[in-house]
Parts: sequence; C-alpha cells; structure tokens
Amino acid sequence: MSDGQNQREEGAIYGTVVDASGASLPGVMISIVDSATQREKVEISDARGQFRALSLSPGSYTVKAQLEGFQTYVKSDVQVAVGGDIPLRITMNLADIED
Repeated sequence: MSDGQNQREEGAIYGTVVDASGASLPGVMISIVDSATQREKVEISDARGQFRALSLSPGSYTVKAQLEGFQTYVKSDVQVAVGGDIPLRITMNLADIED
C-alpha cells in the first residue's frame, strides 16, 4: 500500500538544442552518461530541438551532444536528484572548416 506519497525515485534531464543564432536543431544525438556506472542513455532531439532523458538514477552525469557540421558539446557534472528535473539549453557552434 502507498502512503499517498508519489515521490519519484529518479530524476530527468531535458532541454532544447539550438545553433548559435538560436534556431532549433533537430536530429542531434545526445548521450547522457552516469559518471558512477558509465551507463549511457542516448536521446535524439526532435523537430523542435527538444529532448527528454527520463528515469535517471540520482547522481552525476556527463551530457554530450553531437551533430555533423557542429562542434561537439560536452557538459560534465550535471547533478540529478531524486524527483529532480534538470533543464538544459544546449547551444552548438559550427565546426571549423578543415582543408
């Protein structure tokens, strides 16, 4: 039986991926890695550049976003708490053109 409390045991990381001009970036691969277990969850941004990684155990995570033609974005030490939702706005810059 429940005591009426519906506290979630996990947290979530969600957000939007945009380019330097603020335009949404769909199709970005977002890798979310648990720093303690190295367990990885992969999400793909939707047509509005949005993503959600649900059911994450509490702890520290590294978030990496990759899209061809853009520099890889990495944010370390993202702290997820029980019942906590962590909003991220990921801004990706164009990759340097190589000869």
